[in-house]
Amino acid sequence: MFEECPIIMAPELNATTLVNECYGNMFINCAALNTIVCLAETGFNTSNCLANWVKGVSATGTFVKSRAATSWTRNVNGIPTGWTVLDDALVYAPTINFDGEDTIRLTCDTEEASIYYRLNQTGEYQLYTQPIVIVQDTVVEAYSTLDSHTSQTVSQSCTYVEKTPYQRSNIDLPNWTYSGNTITTPFSVNRIDGHSSGYAKG
Repeated sequence: MFEECPIIMAPELNATTLVNECYGNMFINCAALNTIVCLAETGFNTSNCLANWVKGVSATGTFVKSRAATSWTRNVNGIPTGWTVLDDALVYAPTINFDGEDTIRLTCDTEEASIYYRLNQTGEYQLYTQPIVIVQDTVVEAYSTLDSHTSQTVSQSCTYVEKTPYQRSNIDLPNWTYSGNTITTPFSVNRIDGHSSGYAKG
């Protein structure tokens, strides 16, 4: 396609799956070519998909690949031998962490990525800056962005469970006797939903 073309930077190749002969001989003898962005992740074993595609390009350059791609070779049928390889700044989808009661936290494994979310499939997505506190059953949808890249959108249904309020009360217990002496100091006990903690003598 670009045989002997005096280009320096190749057009970005965004296809994630290689097919038969897709890029074969594409940049052969493009002597000035020193930058390629190829985001292929699968299909590296298909027939002639990369045959001689970088034969005769610049001896040094930069090759940007998908971070998910692990099958690249270093030759005229893969990444030029003398080139620097960088991972594309693709962004991972966020992870939704629900505490099982009323708080949702969003995280992303891509450093510096921004997370956007919306609740119950209504309204505009908004930037996530702090934990989300819900007061009813809620569906949260979220995606991450970094530079010009956007992750897939993930969602999760979160069932709201009202937290049991903590109640503290001091209860006067009956007087105790020890060696015939009456202990009149009341004892203190903490009670939650009818369950009492251990008590200590005042």
